Amino acid sequence: MLNRFSLFLFIYCHVFTTMAAYAEPPIVAVASNLTTPMTEIVDKFRLDTGETVRLSFGSSGNLSRQIVQGAPYDIFISASEEYIDFITSQAVTIKQQLQYADGEIGFYIPPDSIYKNLETDKQIINALAFGHQVRLTMANPDHAPYGIAALEALQNGGVWSLSTGNLIFSESVAQIVPYIHTGNIDLAIIPKSFVLQNALKDSGRFIPINQSWYRPITQYVALLKDNSPVAISFMDYLKSKNALDILIKYGYQPAGTQ
Repeated sequence: MLNRFSLFLFIYCHVFTTMAAYAEPPIVAVASNLTTPMTEIVDKFRLDTGETVRLSFGSSGNLSRQIVQGAPYDIFISASEEYIDFITSQAVTIKQQLQYADGEIGFYIPPDSIYKNLETDKQIINALAFGHQVRLTMANPDHAPYGIAALEALQNGGVWSLSTGNLIFSESVAQIVPYIHTGNIDLAIIPKSFVLQNALKDSGRFIPINQSWYRPITQYVALLKDNSPVAISFMDYLKSKNALDILIKYGYQPAGTQ
């Protein structure tokens, strides 16, 4: 009798724990450049399926380190394959992986910038290369793929040195926007998607940067846990036309279509 009761208690506790885990919405760690489109995709997912996920935003590098340290993320959306490779090198198991979308970068010139009369990426590069003092902000290339792309673009365009006193690194690409709103910068390097958002679309100018100056910025999706039906459902939803249409609206292209 005792053995049967113990077995029943074990099964009950296991089922209860599993159900409790399913009751909590899965957490999706998202590279901050995708903040607006991914928030909209989650809202659409909720409308279409009645299910929801929670989003946690940050730089790809910082999120990958959190995953290695045991952060309870179910899905990781990185702005670079490098950080997917990093977590697997640290013995994190990936259940499913998807090459997802390609992004672009460009120069953003605020309305009162000393560069407000420049019209092309080459003109901006020439102004930077020939020593014009400018307050420039970009994502930190130490842990933000969009920062790496920005640095590559500057160097390949012909800018090899900048005054560190005038160069501002943001923790993530999303944190560039608050710097812009302070009015204390002349130039920023941002994702194309940012100028399609309400925060920037009605002020300043966006000048695309020659895509041959930087390596493709490809977003990757990794399913880290497969014990949540909602996480699996959201992973599938990311590939749907509804989700991809939202990405395209914000300046991204499905991976490999550029």
